[in-house]
Amino acid sequence: MAHPNGVLTFTTSISGVQVPQATATATTPTDLQGGGGGGTTGGGQNSNYDQHRSYFEMKTAELKCKEQELAVEARRLEILNIKQANQNMREAAEAKRLEILNIKQANQNMREAAEAKRLEMLNIKLANQNMRQEHILRMREQRLKIRILEEQEENLQGQPST
Repeated sequence: MAHPNGVLTFTTSISGVQVPQATATATTPTDLQGGGGGGTTGGGQNSNYDQHRSYFEMKTAELKCKEQELAVEARRLEILNIKQANQNMREAAEAKRLEILNIKQANQNMREAAEAKRLEMLNIKLANQNMRQEHILRMREQRLKIRILEEQEENLQGQPST
């Protein structure tokens, strides 16, 4: 950017903030092209040398500015890549966390199903045990009835018939 006093200032914008990069002093454009003075004296050659020197200093400053801009852009891209990698790792961690939660839930469901089966088996065992006890009680009751009937029959046979 040209400045009124002949000083060129180069700036780079990083996230909307202007950062000065390099400055160079230059004379008028006609002086940079070598069309300013036409004398053959030593002073004229010195002035021409200074003009060329200023021109090359300005070009060097422009190149340094471009180099810094490229370095800033490379750093910005590197930061973006790091941010993206970080985001990818966060998403992968969240996916693993959800996977672990799903596995824990599946384990809990299997434990509950196993407990339900265990209770079902316990109920079946208790039902079988109750049926056995009922069967034993019915058998005892039948044996007792048979004994009573046998005793009654013996009593009837032992009495004289009238």
